[in-house]
Amino acid sequence: MINTLPKAILIALCTYQGERFLVEQLESILAQTYQAFNLHIFDDASTDASIKIVKKYQKTHNNIHLHQNKHRLGFVKNFEQAIKILSSKSVYIALCDQDDIWHRNKLETSYQALSKLEQENPNMPCLVHSDLTMIDETGKQLSSSFFTQKHIELPKGKSLAKILGYNGVMGNTILMNHQLAQRALPFPESLKYHDYWLALVNEAFGIRKTLDLPLINYRIHTLNASENRKSQEIKDQPSPFTEDNRRKTLAYFLSHYDLNKKDRTTITAFYDYLDLNKNKLTRLLLLLKYGFLRNNWYYRFRVLRRILRY
Repeated sequence: MINTLPKAILIALCTYQGERFLVEQLESILAQTYQAFNLHIFDDASTDASIKIVKKYQKTHNNIHLHQNKHRLGFVKNFEQAIKILSSKSVYIALCDQDDIWHRNKLETSYQALSKLEQENPNMPCLVHSDLTMIDETGKQLSSSFFTQKHIELPKGKSLAKILGYNGVMGNTILMNHQLAQRALPFPESLKYHDYWLALVNEAFGIRKTLDLPLINYRIHTLNASENRKSQEIKDQPSPFTEDNRRKTLAYFLSHYDLNKKDRTTITAFYDYLDLNKNKLTRLLLLLKYGFLRNNWYYRFRVLRRILRY
């Protein structure tokens, strides 16, 4: 068990109408094997019992801090606000959703990996993320591995093409350092999912560590924004990745960040793929040439068939 840190890990838990699962999540965080943390809860103007639950825990835990938005920001802006506030106070920030359950060694294992990354890559943005166990609303296990279920195979080294495409970095598993938080702010206005942006910025300028072991029970339910968006990736779109303003987000990235030639070429290729007015064959070739798709033959077949159909 880790006993000391230069500074405590600050956990950013963003909540909205989270009363149903919030207690389980809070209990799992408080039961971590690594205890040098402060939990900052950013509530997005909830009208249910979320605030009442948090205040009850505050009475017995002085490391829980509540931030209440007067008006709803939406989860992306709420996370952006959380990262902005916490990055001025800490070296390490862990992101947290209201409806999951952390494994007891989540913080300890993630910190050990991040600390090693920083030792090997001083003064660079660093991000650690992990696999997840998938559970349903009642807590019943659906899959022992999110990575296996979704055919996610991120290389150990840098792979901007994979991050641009299916990403695979789930925000609720992220532990990042101060350098990444500062590099990623502000978020582009077009951004729909904060984990995509953090993973993209880190892949271009920093170092990623993918932990293949699950450190979180990831709850799948009807109100789960991140899972709902992924289920639409192929189902309702003429092409994957075109449903969430990625082209506008990449336009911002290309215009606001000083990228090396290779990375700029890769990002521009994906940006061109997202142009639905381009020739279908050209777009298909871009997908295959740069390796933006998952390495599952059936998934690739469905993608290619949908592009050709539209």
